Amino acid sequence: MAETACLAAVFAQLITTGNGGRANHGVHCFLVPIRDDDGNDLPGVTTSDCLYKGGLPGADNGRIMFDHVRIPRVNLLNRYGDVAPDGTYSSPIENASRRFFTMIDTLIRGRVTVGGGAAAAARVALDSATRYALQRRQFSAPDDDDSEVLIIDYLVHQRRLFPLIARSYALQFAQNELVSRCHDLQTADDPDAEELRELEARAAGLKAANTWHTSRAIQEAREACGGAGYMAEEGSLFNRGPQVKMFEDREEYLLSSVARRLQSKSNQMSAFDAFNAVQDHVLHAAQSHIDRVVLEAFVAGIESCPDREAREVLEAVCDLYALSVIEDDKACYIEHRFLSTERAKAVTRGINDRCRVLRPHAKTWWTASGSPNRCATPRCCIRRTCPTELSDRPTRRLPAAPRARRRPAAEPECIPPAGERRPSRSGLPHRRRTA
Repeated sequence: MAETACLAAVFAQLITTGNGGRANHGVHCFLVPIRDDDGNDLPGVTTSDCLYKGGLPGADNGRIMFDHVRIPRVNLLNRYGDVAPDGTYSSPIENASRRFFTMIDTLIRGRVTVGGGAAAAARVALDSATRYALQRRQFSAPDDDDSEVLIIDYLVHQRRLFPLIARSYALQFAQNELVSRCHDLQTADDPDAEELRELEARAAGLKAANTWHTSRAIQEAREACGGAGYMAEEGSLFNRGPQVKMFEDREEYLLSSVARRLQSKSNQMSAFDAFNAVQDHVLHAAQSHIDRVVLEAFVAGIESCPDREAREVLEAVCDLYALSVIEDDKACYIEHRFLSTERAKAVTRGINDRCRVLRPHAKTWWTASGSPNRCATPRCCIRRTCPTELSDRPTRRLPAAPRARRRPAAEPECIPPAGERRPSRSGLPHRRRTA
């Protein structure tokens, strides 16, 4: 697991030294500690998370880099090859090529699993599209104006879904046979080498066939559901990985495009004029950079929050922030095809949904934001005293404000006769206006 694993099975080249030279014995598997008990990377090990994977929200993949990491000799998994204390290498498989494929055969279950998972995703999509077609009606029948026809009764819709369903059945039978053969061969005491090679080739072929079929089936199923088919994309907008990725993609695009514009303009005018000509673009790129930095800081803050309930509220607040930024710059995302029009509508729906989710917590999460005026009563804040303040603070009476003098009632204003000027309110002579 990218975030929690403390030990990794690393496939790497095994090189030994002896008889005055170096000998490469091919790929072998080593057990390498990568984190301590507190979850920190060990010296020489650098790990990072791959974040969200499209279509695989449960996959916790990551990256590992090693820099001069040393492990004990006993950490070599030595079923097919071993190294003695004096550095002598030995293996029950003499042929280096056969030994390599035998080592790689241990990874075959991963290929089988990927193909099976892809096929399952295709079946889920086709199931949703079929159930939708069994309920959705469109256009009236020629002989019955009172009822509309189910879309699954149209031949074009059947040709769209039924061949994909048939292919799913066929691939599933092949997948079941592959799993059975993989189990038999990998549990045998002395498996046949030719059968292992055939199993390897079949696993690779079915992995490709299943994943290609899944890509086509999901797209067809989505289109067969009309506009409702794109609602599934809305879920990815609430995953932190895609949100961060959208911020990063926008920033990278704006930086690269503004660099190209600056380079082009600098060949035609002075440096200042070139910068001034693309200043709006530069500011847009700068804003995108800050937006990404803020979001990453927000995500880090949520991860460090120990309270589960508070973390749930913060997750919704973070969603609201990310979606609001995307909505504010929706034109950029759509113009450069980082966001489809349907997903742009989903952004607005997501903001509305998050507002409804946060409404019951409005007072709580705003109070927790650290506002100095925590009292909700304006009069208390105006008087500078509030019953909700901490009681251990010493209180003191503020000096009373000077009482304002009441203005005497205005006397009835006299209208001067024609030709006379009205006296000035200040008692000073009128200042003559000049044109």
